[in-house]
Amino acid sequence: MDDSTDASLDLLVTAADLRLSNEEVIATLERLARMFELALPEHAAITRGGWIFSKEKPVASLALDFGDVGFELAREGKVHVRATVQKRVRGVVLKTDEIPLDDWTARVAAELNRLAGQNARARAALHQLTQG
Repeated sequence: MDDSTDASLDLLVTAADLRLSNEEVIATLERLARMFELALPEHAAITRGGWIFSKEKPVASLALDFGDVGFELAREGKVHVRATVQKRVRGVVLKTDEIPLDDWTARVAAELNRLAGQNARARAALHQLTQG
């Protein structure tokens, strides 16, 4: 094989890896929505999509409300998820930023730890989220 064929094969492999990663993100979105729905229903709002008569209702978005900060994962197309964080003051959204999924996860974890430090019910919910 020549160098151009090797480069095009590398590009195809990389594209396949990215698709797989995005599909894993979609599966993670489903898992997270189910976990937050059960553990912290007062902080989570899940929107489901799909056809009106279809059996499957996939998660379209997961929104987490922690008062002065909000987080959202929104499905865009079949294999892409958009992660955003909102800064709020008295319920009014002042700023919305799109951030990488890794940052989103870290910031949600920090907010959950803060919440768990405030009350026992949140601490139990956090334990349920992390232990399954």
